[in-house]
Amino acid sequence: MVPQPLGAYVDANVRKSGGLMKQRVLVVDPGRYTVDWTLFVKGKLQPDGSGSDRRGAVSRIIEGVQQHLWQDARARIDEGRIREALDSGLTEIMVKGKQVECGDAIAGITSRVVDEALLEIRRTLRIESDVDTVLLTGGGSKYYRARLMEVFGEGLVQEVPEPVMANARGYWWYGAHAA
Repeated sequence: MVPQPLGAYVDANVRKSGGLMKQRVLVVDPGRYTVDWTLFVKGKLQPDGSGSDRRGAVSRIIEGVQQHLWQDARARIDEGRIREALDSGLTEIMVKGKQVECGDAIAGITSRVVDEALLEIRRTLRIESDVDTVLLTGGGSKYYRARLMEVFGEGLVQEVPEPVMANARGYWWYGAHAA
């Protein structure tokens, strides 16, 4: 078994013509149900610097917005509608025929969820300042980008192109060239 972020690492390394092989690279992959991270040192997977946690999942952000809408507007809103709004970058969500502004709530919930995940990531890394590159991938990358830049430094964080597909592309590269 290999960690899911391996695919994004392979994809990014192919795009950089092997340029990541001499670095300490942390791959952060926030997804719908978990946030996964993997540390690579000189091209080798470091199991002690890797992990997975549900607390940083995009679904937790959606659940938080659902709870906010229930408390604020006494309305139960389908997860799909909230996900669509978040994916579109909207801060207003239609509730009982009216647009309800949720920007502050979304920002606060996102901050809390991302910070909980970052605590766990930092715990497994032990020496976070000793990372040369942070690759950001996955469907929840946009929720993590700003906070990762604050923690690791803007120049170290690189979001991979089409982050939702990076793992699949990397595994394809890996399979196509391993045969």
